[in-house]
Amino acid sequence: MESQAGAEPVYRDAFLAILHGRGPYPSSQGGFAGDTGGGFLVIARSTRSLQELQTLCMEDGAPRDCLTARYRMSSGAALGTLIAAVASDLLLLLDGASQSPPPTLSGDLLPAWRPNVQGTPWRRLLVSSGWADLARRLSATGVLEPTWITSFFQELGLGQASEFGPLVLFGEVEEPGDVQVWADAATSLLRLLPAGVGIVLAGAPREFRLPIDPSIDTPDGGRYMDLDVPDVSPSTEDVLRYTEAALSGDQAAKRDRLNVGRYASALSRLVLLPETKPITLGIHGPWGSGKSSFMELIRQELIRQAAETEAPTLSKSLDATEHQLQATEHDMFKAEGDHQHAIATERAAQDEKREKLLLQLERAAQHRVISVFFNAWQYENATQV
Repeated sequence: MESQAGAEPVYRDAFLAILHGRGPYPSSQGGFAGDTGGGFLVIARSTRSLQELQTLCMEDGAPRDCLTARYRMSSGAALGTLIAAVASDLLLLLDGASQSPPPTLSGDLLPAWRPNVQGTPWRRLLVSSGWADLARRLSATGVLEPTWITSFFQELGLGQASEFGPLVLFGEVEEPGDVQVWADAATSLLRLLPAGVGIVLAGAPREFRLPIDPSIDTPDGGRYMDLDVPDVSPSTEDVLRYTEAALSGDQAAKRDRLNVGRYASALSRLVLLPETKPITLGIHGPWGSGKSSFMELIRQELIRQAAETEAPTLSKSLDATEHQLQATEHDMFKAEGDHQHAIATERAAQDEKREKLLLQLERAAQHRVISVFFNAWQYENATQV
């Protein structure tokens, strides 16, 4: 859907408007209503991926120093889980940024954070100690009370006007769950969001609508918007065009870009337990779904875990290199011209360093793990393997 020929899609205009503090509905003069105050809640329809909207927060038309965190959640109206997740990640930034290797966050943060957090826009949320005490208390109890939410955002300095952009939390929900639970959670939460906080959710039940008229009686100035966002996932037709070259052209990913590494880590721990008997695990899925990539991640995790005691320094070096690669790739995404080429050269050097470290770890782990890769496709017509 386009606003006019050659213009930005309507959903992008609407999302930028709500980022800038304007109401989500067109005014009688055209454009969007004036500043309404309060936080905002956006329900993204027709898509399960919020990556494009998160990236839009980093573009020139977005507010300055907009901070975003994106999480994948399993089911239900996980609004409390979303806030608890970002509280946990901010604690890791505060407590673990000086550690080597730096901590692994559970969400995808933009702008990308670095081990030196003070050199990034995230530093402005870390100056107060009050929010950290609240986050630690939440970690101990697991209970998210309304008063806790209000105090947490106030301690982060997000309840008052600021020259900086908002904190936007993105939640991609796998299974929608109960409609009424969504309605109750969203109505309660919208009243608690201060002006500097927005929440964007994908995967809500199709029937879910907030039981208020946002243009008339949105509680406490909060803003609510349903946004129809085209699904940017590749279509079946696009995937099938390339099946002919699958056996010769597809390559397993070497790094975890889909946040499945935790599963590879858990399986590796199971395999390496002394109590585990001989075991066969099957990974099933259609072509292009990432089976080979997942197997490669398991192989790497087996090596990492088996070598932890024999080569702890190598393990830490590998983790540090992973974080450097993540930061460099984000810089390359934003860079232009010659600067982009220079960053690409740096990334290639870091990637090469990562591969060398993996080889060294594999040698150190050989007395516990020997991995053998067998490509059955090459022998599909053989009578004996």
